[in-house]
Amino acid sequence: KANFLGQDENKDAEYLCLSYNPFSDFIAVGLDNGHIKLFDEKTLQVASLLKKSLSSSKVDGHVDRVFCIANHPLNPHEFVSSGWDNTLQVILSISISHWKKNLHIDIDINRG
Repeated sequence: KANFLGQDENKDAEYLCLSYNPFSDFIAVGLDNGHIKLFDEKTLQVASLLKKSLSSSKVDGHVDRVFCIANHPLNPHEFVSSGWDNTLQVILSISISHWKKNLHIDIDINRG
C-alpha cells in the first residue's frame, strides 16, 4: 500500500507533486522516476500507473522527474504534467476504470 508521506511503498520512487480535483474520482501523483500514479479517491489505492512506453518512437510519458501536475479548469478528466525532461504531457479523458483516450504532447520548454 502506498502512502502520501512522500515515498513509494517499495522505496524506488519519491513523490514530488500531487494534483487533486474535487470533481474527479482520482488523485494524480508525480514521481521522481517519471511515472504518474492515479489513486482512487475513495480507497486511496493505486488505480493506474502512467509511464513511458517501451517504444522509442512514441512520445507518451516522462523520462525524468514529474514536478508539476495541473488539472484542466473545465474538464475533470484531463490534466497536464511537466517534468525535468523539458516536456509537457497532456492527458485526456482519464477514467479510473477505463482509459478512453490519452494524448501526449512533447513540448520543449527551453525553447523561446
